[in-house]
Amino acid sequence: KDADGSGGDTAEMVIYSEIGGGDWFGGSAAQFADALGTITAKNLTVRLNSPGGSVWEGLAIANLLRSHQARVTVSVDGIAASIASVIAMAGDEIIMQPQSQMMIHDAMGVTIGNPSDHREMADLLDRQSDNIARAYATRAGGRYDTWRNRMRAESWFMADEAVAAG
Repeated sequence: KDADGSGGDTAEMVIYSEIGGGDWFGGSAAQFADALGTITAKNLTVRLNSPGGSVWEGLAIANLLRSHQARVTVSVDGIAASIASVIAMAGDEIIMQPQSQMMIHDAMGVTIGNPSDHREMADLLDRQSDNIARAYATRAGGRYDTWRNRMRAESWFMADEAVAAG
């Protein structure tokens, strides 16, 4: 909600959990949308400390932030890992607090089924990873294939390294 409760100039939201589909596995995009919809401030700070979670929920949260009228500052207070790092990319400004970290990797998933089911999932995960690499390249700069290679290697960035990487 707005910092002073009245629709002022500054508001703050906190994401200190997994990104998921409800109470069992972190906050959902629907819950985030409901909370974000109450904010009318000109400036929004999103405090982030999350190990990640659902790719689709995280992409929705990132797009909600991108489309909000406020100037969005994302403060990585502890960790922005996996899809939480993509949420961080939605900020107009990204602040890496001292000793905070960011981690990027290829999309992950679980399948049960026959070989065809597993191949379909592998193709979907590659497409999602390509999509995420484009988000890093768009926000942080650099080449898409460089980000994709960093994701394949599961790359961890300390605060100063994340800033240097863009």
